[in-house]
Amino acid sequence: MKSKGRPAPPKGLSREASSIWRRIVDDYELDSAGLLILRNAMESLDLLRQAQAAVAAEGLTVKDRFGQSKQNPNLLTLRDAKASLLSHLKQLGLDLEPLHSGPGRPSGH
Repeated sequence: MKSKGRPAPPKGLSREASSIWRRIVDDYELDSAGLLILRNAMESLDLLRQAQAAVAAEGLTVKDRFGQSKQNPNLLTLRDAKASLLSHLKQLGLDLEPLHSGPGRPSGH
């Protein structure tokens, strides 16, 4: 389903990622390459959230088969997903304010 002629979020994204997708495609004009980067960013966000939940449930360390404490492997997934998300957002240039219809500061500032 498209909103205002904009591409709908890809199937399989979380509610959070789908909501962010909609806000971005409503505020920015993205070509097909930009939409692919955005999709990868939102998939990275979902992976990040899954890794955060796993670390929250299991803790920073886990026991190996010998009963020794070791770093939770989900911390690596968390780190990589966060780096991927930030990289994709940077590629899209979303750290910039969206274009406005006129000059000056947006209302409320």
